[in-house]
Amino acid sequence: MMSTYEPIKLCKDCRWAALEEQDGAMTWLCTHRSGRFRPLPDYVTGKPVEVVQLPCKWARSDSERCGQEGKYWEPR
Repeated sequence: MMSTYEPIKLCKDCRWAALEEQDGAMTWLCTHRSGRFRPLPDYVTGKPVEVVQLPCKWARSDSERCGQEGKYWEPR
């Protein structure tokens, strides 16, 4: 019997993944534009908010970003 499953795409093989240190641990970050997270503005102090690049595991778990299927995933 033939298996018709597709192999799982690993974030480390994606050309958008970047290995960076965060809080003392190495983390794969999604550098694709869909991986940017802009928090709500601070209405109390008026300070600008910093845009954050999401870790790959968060981008892959969000269907509006990369998603489980890795829709922005491209091989290196």
